[in-house]
Amino acid sequence: MVLASWVMFALLSALFTSFLNITRKKALFKEHTLEFNAILSIFVFLFSLVFVTKVNLDIPLWLFGVIFILAIFASCGMLLISKGYRHMPISVVDPLLNINPIFILFLAFLFLGERITGMQLGGVVLIVFGAYILEADHNFGNLRSNLLHMVKSKYTRYVIIGVMFFAVSATLDKFILSEMAKFIPVENAPFTLLVVVWGFIALIFSLLLSIRFNWHKGIEHGLSVSGKWIILCAFLAVLATFFYYKTLTLTLVSLAIPIKRLSTFFSTVIGGRLFHEKGLFLKGIACLVMISGAVLMIF
Repeated sequence: MVLASWVMFALLSALFTSFLNITRKKALFKEHTLEFNAILSIFVFLFSLVFVTKVNLDIPLWLFGVIFILAIFASCGMLLISKGYRHMPISVVDPLLNINPIFILFLAFLFLGERITGMQLGGVVLIVFGAYILEADHNFGNLRSNLLHMVKSKYTRYVIIGVMFFAVSATLDKFILSEMAKFIPVENAPFTLLVVVWGFIALIFSLLLSIRFNWHKGIEHGLSVSGKWIILCAFLAVLATFFYYKTLTLTLVSLAIPIKRLSTFFSTVIGGRLFHEKGLFLKGIACLVMISGAVLMIF
């Protein structure tokens, strides 16, 4: 029953994440990434207040500090990956997100004491191979050229570094939820983390927007240009994040992420077709290879 529950929650998170990524790409056609993330985080926080009656803040002060650190890593990941969505095809960005389980696997090994198996290492090989297919763009024989292309592409680097930030934040997610369960009922932990972390993320992006631009003008401009898409993103982000946190209360982070990564295939194929991107068959194959690697890492 527990297995069926966490798989269901992970699949729901994947579904809403897929819709979120497609909507994010649409919003970023005309919107600056900093304005987008500031408005998005504010609305996610406001929407998450629907769960305020289930929030329990009876946790120690140091845990709030860890949540703030989580928010910093998540904010950095959001900003960098948003730059990728703005300047690269969604059918390239989303498959690259599948390298996330590699970083999470080793972070979970180092800091959460989770074991690494031979099957998981095989999954790592498949994910790396899928990434190579994605970047090769039909030129499979020239290994050096393809690797140099990946290294030299600024926005590819942004996405990979953003994924690394998200890997740290995902590891902290599991740690925080586990620690929360020592002080508050486990059923309240996902709601509490959802509201608190998005409150911190909204604060971080608001400060950045105030430093970089005028906060009021930035918010007003963003809402006028892509307001309806950003608000839809916020609604989808609340659902995706909530079901992801519910998953983490029931299983290991290294098991949850591979299932959640199924969203990348849907985003690659559906989003790629919606935005008339090229080479979708090969990109879809690369994405499936990477997802296979992610699923292999479950065992």
